[in-house]
This record gives sequence, C-alpha cells and structure tokens, in this order.
Amino acid sequence: MLPVEGDVMRDRFFCRRNLVCFEACSVCEVCGDCDMCVAFGQLDRCQKCTRLRGDRMENRRRLTKAERIEVYQKMDGHCAYCGCELRYEDMQVDHFEPLHCGGSDTVDNMFPACRSCNHYKSTMSIETFRKMVENMPTALMRDSVTYRNAVRFGLVIPRPHQVRFYFESLDVGRMDME
Repeated sequence: MLPVEGDVMRDRFFCRRNLVCFEACSVCEVCGDCDMCVAFGQLDRCQKCTRLRGDRMENRRRLTKAERIEVYQKMDGHCAYCGCELRYEDMQVDHFEPLHCGGSDTVDNMFPACRSCNHYKSTMSIETFRKMVENMPTALMRDSVTYRNAVRFGLVIPRPHQVRFYFESLDVGRMDME
C-alpha cells in the first residue's frame, strides 16, 4: 500500500505531492508543498509562492564591489558552509537567514558560499540545511544503487555525524547574526 498525504512511515513525513521526502521535510505554510522537495526542484511552487518570491527578488538591491569584498573577506576566501577555497569571481553571496524568513538584505546577513552550497541551501534556514546535509548518507543509501554497491564493496564507508559548518569553526556567524 502506498503512503498518502500526512502518513508517517519510518519517521518520514510524506507531503501531499511527493511520496519520498527527507526526514527534515516541513510543509510550506503558503502552498502546503514540502519545503525540501521545492528546494530540490522536485515540485514547483504554487503561483502565489512564486509571485511572493519574485517580488522579493526584484526588491533586492545590487551589492557594490566594496560590499562583495567585505562578504568575501568574512571567511578569508572560503565557503562559509563547506570551507572550500573560493576565488572572488566564483563566490556567491548567501543570505544566512533567508529573506522569506525575515532575514535582512544587508551585509551583516550575508556569507560567502560556493555554488554547490548556495544552491543546496537555497531558501532553507541553517538548521534545516544542516539536517539535509546530515541526512545525505541515508538518502543516498535509499535512492542510489551505485552508492549501495560502493558501500557493499567497501569503496565507500558511510560515517554519519553531526555537521559543523566552516563558519562555526571560526566562531563567526551565530553571534554576529544575533
């Protein structure tokens, strides 16, 4: 029997449109879609949500070069999340607290991010992003035959652990964000 909307199976919530969601899923207050599915592009936002997001995108101001340099220097040329080295040209600016969650469009709320982390984080809060990253081994084991085979042959050894972001190792971020 397939799960239906609102079913809870093995500690996973199944949203109304996607039957396989992450444990960290939550439902969008506006449209009822699973936030995680929306972040991964599996679901389209309803027209109302798209319109709201579009309005916010249009209202963003363009950063000056000095502001971009200030954001880049916050982490000494590293991604705030994974810690990889970034060239200035490759840096993307991420809003630590997403705009749709009440975050400000100021340099105080911005971190340098690599393309991968910025796209994965999308519009998630830092704790939702952390849960998603921590759940990656479980999701890969569930969804990827190649990953399961690599584990079975000892090529990959899953080591689930609590994720600590690069900015947390520098004691930057949360104190500055408060």
